[in-house]
Parts: sequence; C-alpha cells; structure tokens
Amino acid sequence: MGVVLITGVEGFVGAHLASLASIRGHQVVGVDRVGALPVDLLDRAALEALVAKQQPTHVLHLGGLLRSPSYQALYEVNVVGTANLLEAVVAAKLRPRIVVASSSAVYGTSATELALAEDRQPAPLTHYATSKLAQEAVALHFSVAHGLPIVVTRAFNVIGPGQPGSLAAGAFAEQVARAERSDKPRLETGDLTPMRDFVDVRDVAEALLAAADAGRPGETYNVCSGQPRPVSACVEALLARARVKIEVVKTAARSRTQDVQAQIGASGKLTAHTGWRPRITFEQSMNDLLDWWRQKVSQEGSS
Repeated sequence: MGVVLITGVEGFVGAHLASLASIRGHQVVGVDRVGALPVDLLDRAALEALVAKQQPTHVLHLGGLLRSPSYQALYEVNVVGTANLLEAVVAAKLRPRIVVASSSAVYGTSATELALAEDRQPAPLTHYATSKLAQEAVALHFSVAHGLPIVVTRAFNVIGPGQPGSLAAGAFAEQVARAERSDKPRLETGDLTPMRDFVDVRDVAEALLAAADAGRPGETYNVCSGQPRPVSACVEALLARARVKIEVVKTAARSRTQDVQAQIGASGKLTAHTGWRPRITFEQSMNDLLDWWRQKVSQEGSS
C-alpha cells in the first residue's frame, strides 16, 4: 500500500476520499488550508517540504476554490497552486501517480439530449470554469515536460452525505431538515429546470482512486452517472421524504445569472480504462444527504 497525499481533504469530496483510501489500507496524508495539517497551495516552499518529507506514491489534488469575490483568487489558487504542487513533486525527484480533479464546468452548456464525452470542445462560462480549464493545461504541461504520470478527472454534479448548504442539493436538504423542526415549513429555490448529471460522492471517491491506480497518464476522464435529471428532481426526492408538508417558494435570491441549462456526461472512457462504474442510486444519495443534514441540525439544537 502507498502513501496517498490528498489536498483539499477537509472538503466534501476530500473527506470521503480520505476515508476510502484509509479503508483500502493506504497511509493518508491529508492537507488543507485548515485542519490538522494546514498547507497553503500558494506557499511553494511549504509544499516542497511536505512532499519531500512524506514521499507520496499517489497525489490526489482536490484543493482549490469554487467561489470567490475575487476572480484573481480563483486563478491564483486553482492554477498557480496546482503548478506549485507539481513543481514540489518535480523538486523531490518523485514520480507518484497524480490525479488533478477538474470539473465538468469546463464544458459549459450542452443540448439536453447530448452526453458530453472528453473530446467535447470546452466552453467555460465563468471564471471558476476557466480557471479549472487552465489548471488542466498546467497538469498536461507537467505530464509532457516532466514525464509525471498525471490524469485529469472532470466530476459532474456531486451529491450525497456531507454536501454543504452552499451547493444546490445540499441547500435543499438543509432547508428540509430545518423545516421539519419549524412552525412555518418553507423551502426556497431558484430555477429548477436545468438538466444535470448527478453522481454520488462515494462513487466519485471510488473513481478518483481508480483513476490514480489505472488511469492512463495524460488522459482526461469524466466522472458522472450519465443519467439526465432536472434540478427539480432533487426537491421532489427530498419532499417525498420530508416528515412535514413544506411550502416551496421560488425566489430571486436563489436564482443564478450564469447557470448552465443542460449538462450530461459520458463516463465510458473511465469504465473502459479502469472498470469503474457508478453504483449508488440517485434516490439513495438524496436519502443519505437528508439524513446527514437531519443529524447535523439535530446536533446544533442539542449543543
């Protein structure tokens, strides 16, 4: 078993990945801006010291920014931070298996009926998406210029237990969990018509390890279910499991001005190269997400 270095380990996906890697017998070295081993991706010297000390056999790079009031910060952390990490690997004269976690956001939008394969021309619509595409270019540079065995993954809409309220399905689940304890049960939404490809966080963790072990260097892999669903399916699934009747209200505050209208993926390449397939159903994901938020809200009330 190897030493698995995970950046962004305190995040939604990172926490599940660390748990799975540990179960598989790997020694996990988890780093984040906060937590037990805080390391800033913009601190190249700290990264070099970390990599030289830990001698990882695998690097799974999930660390980065999803949102920021400063577009400069998105590029600095997601692009320069990635370069810093890979420079640290080069400086240590190591060749670990490396996965750089990008995002389906790089594709932009697509026709509802079309599944996006990895050869689809990227068309990012936001600074975040553009920074992730630039991150991929950095990863490819290091793969070619330094011979590092790097693969890139593009996860689609990740759901499941632990999803924060800052993301759509997590926000819906949090509201339902709180509504069940409220005198005026209410759930606020934005536009529920966009089509999405939802994939469970535990399946994503499996995919990242599969890509690290069996992915082909220089390749990019979609991580998705391949099943199109409107965002409204999340709300409907949660309401069906709610313990009280909840009023649903569409508000301008929860609407997004730059929303992708349709995005469905194809994961055939990842399956062909690694054998990975999504196994957890959408219904199970939403059930476990709601139970996670119920427990979290309950703990808040008892503290």
